[in-house]
Amino acid sequence: MFRRSENIKIEWKENLSSEEWDDLLTSMKGHPLQSAQWGDASKKVEGILDYRWAAFKEGKPVFLARFEDRRVFNFIKVAWIPQALTVFNEADQGKLQKDFLRRLRKSGYFLCALKSWKKIETEKAARHFTIWLDLTCGKEKLWGNLDKQFRYDVRRAGKEAVVVEKVANYDDVNAFYNLCNSVSARKGFNLKTSADLMFNLLNNGSNSGVDSHLFVVRQDQKICAGAFIMRCGENIHYLWGGVDRAFSKQRVGEAVQWKVIEWALEQNYKQYDLEGIDLKHNPGTYHFKKKLGGAIVALPKTQIYLVKNSLKIFSPLIYLQKKYQYLIQKYFFSKYVPR
Repeated sequence: MFRRSENIKIEWKENLSSEEWDDLLTSMKGHPLQSAQWGDASKKVEGILDYRWAAFKEGKPVFLARFEDRRVFNFIKVAWIPQALTVFNEADQGKLQKDFLRRLRKSGYFLCALKSWKKIETEKAARHFTIWLDLTCGKEKLWGNLDKQFRYDVRRAGKEAVVVEKVANYDDVNAFYNLCNSVSARKGFNLKTSADLMFNLLNNGSNSGVDSHLFVVRQDQKICAGAFIMRCGENIHYLWGGVDRAFSKQRVGEAVQWKVIEWALEQNYKQYDLEGIDLKHNPGTYHFKKKLGGAIVALPKTQIYLVKNSLKIFSPLIYLQKKYQYLIQKYFFSKYVPR
């Protein structure tokens, strides 16, 4: 099926296989939450229905959007796009996005909510921030970029004989989930995942360049620290993590993060996204991630588009998202909040 969108002749495809989709996503350097692996796991475990629309120009992929079907009052259709549209050429994004929204309108959607994973230079326009570590600079440089105290803590963990291992069996995944859940309860936020989702992601990787890894520290026969990592192409992303306070003196949290970096370097990965810092709502994690020495990156605010312009009753929501978009995204649209 061919459509013309403001002088861009494109072909839209909606029936790509999971492996085909993830191959395209990695080739276009997209985010793992836009992957078919994430969508398939969410559907299997949580029953979340998603769609994947890809646009091609002259046979080459130029635009990808995996969106989840959400409902307001059980009948208002909302397309939720976690972590950005994937676009080959940013100059074409505006035209392609308009065509995408028109397709959503014809499919009966009322609203489209988009959380972007795109670096912006103007911090005043940002609502979200994260930290990116450039892995291409090498191990020596990365070690030197660490906060002095962080380096000391990694050495101390070594003296304490802290061992970091990769695991994927359900008992260990469940123990890690319980640890993250207890940390979430202590900090006062809701952990928006499950042991089943983690296990599914860990054990259903493919050859398409998207997979997941769980690094843990075990002390006294229990998991006391861990980090859940998801890879998309040459980039890795820190999705969930936790540390048992009873073992903080052994610096197990620092040991896990340095092990992840060492592993990523061995695999020749290029970038480590720590997936979110929030000084106001999560200051402890903010200060911990800053010690890793990466670059603070500003990300755009969550955007909400009124797909059906005739439905003026929803216009106040567009205004509210500008003032209260953090709460809207946290409590309604997103099933995923990195910590």
